[in-house]
Amino acid sequence: MSGLVIVEAVIGRDGTVRDVRVVKPLPFGVDQAAADAVKQWKFSPGTRNGEPVDVFGVLTLQFKSDGSMVRGGEMAVQGGVLGGVGGPQQQRAPLTTVILVRHAEKGATPASDPPLTSQGLQRAESLARMFANTPISAIYTTPYARTRQTAAPLAAAKRLTPIEVEAGRSYPQDIVRRVNEQRGGTFVVVGHSDTTRDVLRAFGFVEAKDIPDSEYDNLYIVTYGPLTEMRVLSLKY
Repeated sequence: MSGLVIVEAVIGRDGTVRDVRVVKPLPFGVDQAAADAVKQWKFSPGTRNGEPVDVFGVLTLQFKSDGSMVRGGEMAVQGGVLGGVGGPQQQRAPLTTVILVRHAEKGATPASDPPLTSQGLQRAESLARMFANTPISAIYTTPYARTRQTAAPLAAAKRLTPIEVEAGRSYPQDIVRRVNEQRGGTFVVVGHSDTTRDVLRAFGFVEAKDIPDSEYDNLYIVTYGPLTEMRVLSLKY
């Protein structure tokens, strides 16, 4: 068992970590081990106007097959300041997480709307397992069978009805608008090679590259908040 674990946490003004929540888990108890490990970390506290303040961050841990964990890079530590010194009771600035994938492997026929292959159906199940312990606010697909089938196992596990969005010219902006209307949650967007790229760009990741037609295993996690700049984590699944 190996892979990446992503957690949200508050880094206190004394540099200690609290309020840990696993965003992208791994099975077999790795979640709890990751949360316990993060709680032992010590940071230099964030500051505002020269004074230490609480900071909300997204942290990564790489779990290795030998059971060890390696701390990864911070995706959004520097931005999310919680309240001010001497101000009102501090509250966590809402962090929005958007998980984007292209549909899984598709068949050749019918050319207008091919379904997933057996390999694609297996990948769809893998996506559901990957986020089995992650609260999901909404799942977006296009009207095509291959995106709906890719989302189906995760939607069933979360008891959610995927929202179909037409993959027209305004699709990237429609996705961004829908997510921002419910900001603060975790959203899954299952699209196509071109729409996934375009949505990444619409969220502000202008460097998003074309996805080759032969690649089905790319997974992108976008995080941002009112006090946190947008970050993108690119993974394979």
